[in-house]
Amino acid sequence: MTKPGEQCTAPRIRGKSRFESIGAQMLEQFGAQRPLRAGSLIVTVFGDIVAVRGGVVWMGSLIQLLKPFGLSERLVRTAVHRLVGEGWLESRRVGRRSYYRLSADGSARFDVAARKIYGPPQTRWDGRWSLIQILRSPAAGRERLKRELGWLGYTTIGPGLMASPGPDRDAISALRNGDNGARIIDWIATPGGPGTPEPLRRLLERGLALAEVGTRYAEFVDRFAAVDIASSRLRVLPSDAALLTRILLIHEYRRIVLRDPRLPLELWPTAWPAQQAFELCGRIYRRLCPASEAWLDRNLPIAPGHLPVADGGPAGRFAGAGQ
Repeated sequence: MTKPGEQCTAPRIRGKSRFESIGAQMLEQFGAQRPLRAGSLIVTVFGDIVAVRGGVVWMGSLIQLLKPFGLSERLVRTAVHRLVGEGWLESRRVGRRSYYRLSADGSARFDVAARKIYGPPQTRWDGRWSLIQILRSPAAGRERLKRELGWLGYTTIGPGLMASPGPDRDAISALRNGDNGARIIDWIATPGGPGTPEPLRRLLERGLALAEVGTRYAEFVDRFAAVDIASSRLRVLPSDAALLTRILLIHEYRRIVLRDPRLPLELWPTAWPAQQAFELCGRIYRRLCPASEAWLDRNLPIAPGHLPVADGGPAGRFAGAGQ
């Protein structure tokens, strides 16, 4: 296990097994993307790894952890400082080292996202709709609020008015109580009785870009099917490859699922692939967890604000995703 003052070693995929070869190819493809969205990947790492291991990480560890993804030290530092400015992270210094953690607002926002990322897509509906009126506020704040409401499954149906058939009351409270304090009015309505008027259904499909989300789910299933097969054939997974593949898996799934409005079953489009993607992601994730957690236990430094062994958090994710 890495001791205080020691450098965290970057994990590597060596390319020995079919599983490792696939992971190495995925890493190469990720690093070739332009632009490299370092901030988004850092949020994935904080949410999936750091949050369940004490919530604090040293900048040096983060730099080494992200090195295999093609992120330079400068790019990581710039992205982290931007996330601090956006209210996602907060920092503190211990001696000459800088440590970072999710801010209270960042934690609340990720808790909302985590329910979508690790939870099943299937929900039942009582026919009611949540309506939100966005009140006057600076333009930048309104746009951010509309974007976050879009992640929660709301679509615009009028000037400053958004609607969703699956309201998340905790998420709305988090928006109200966040650092920026969203200025909104919300209420529940049942338009036209318990059924869904067809014009409103069509408006949802257009406003939530469901066709695009469905395509991305299908591409995710196609891309990670080989990982599923290759990882299932190994009795013991190499820990470094398991960790890097796990980060890629959750990062790619997270980018899709946060665009999925998680409509109730009654409003799913025909042949909607959300459940298939959830089953696949959960199956691979649970298979990768033991080896990837072992790598983290051995390699992330024990220091002020260290990353202790996760308290069963990752193992309980994707409940109900099958085997």
